Amino acid sequence: MLKTIRTIVFSLIFCLLPLSVQAATHFLSSPALPPELGSGQGYLLVHVDAGGSAPSLEFARIRRAGSEPLEVDEPVRFAAKADKLSLKGLEPGFYLLPLRAGQYQFTRVNAPYYDLPYWMGTDLAANWRFVIEEGRTNYIGDVEIRKERASNSVDTNLLNRIAIRKPEIEAAMPDLLIDCPLSFNAGYRDDFFRALIAADSVGESAGKSTGESAR
Repeated sequence: MLKTIRTIVFSLIFCLLPLSVQAATHFLSSPALPPELGSGQGYLLVHVDAGGSAPSLEFARIRRAGSEPLEVDEPVRFAAKADKLSLKGLEPGFYLLPLRAGQYQFTRVNAPYYDLPYWMGTDLAANWRFVIEEGRTNYIGDVEIRKERASNSVDTNLLNRIAIRKPEIEAAMPDLLIDCPLSFNAGYRDDFFRALIAADSVGESAGKSTGESAR
């Protein structure tokens, strides 16, 4: 009898195990209706232009503290199994996703072609990494997956367009940026963005000083 019970329990655990390790699928939200942030989370902000029948990205959190990018020769170690980010049916534009703070890597681009599966591995590419800072709106770049493609290749990119997108982001979601300021931390050092933010800070300080002097 005891042996039978052990066999049943083992069978139930074996059946439920695949469910516990199954990757989660995330869906993006419009900045017009931003979802609430949980404890320790920040917003992922991405501009999407993805064609095809059911495009998606897979991403995993990197086992590393802080927001400084990995060194060139530093190995990438993942803290968890990769999740999926669905891009199916999205019109070109900005989208949000609440994520736990940390460094992440897009590990794979999925771009099915009719009934032919197609994917491209990006798990070692530094330009497919991004950082989420707690309580901030983290622009990670522009994801592009071209609809026009061959059966065994696809034109896909994660592009840094912060210089172009920054004024668009500020115009599109001013209220959100008051509570969750804009940030951009790619998988590589970007001195241009740091200089851009520093210049804005100087301009804001100068504007406040001028206003106070006028009084």
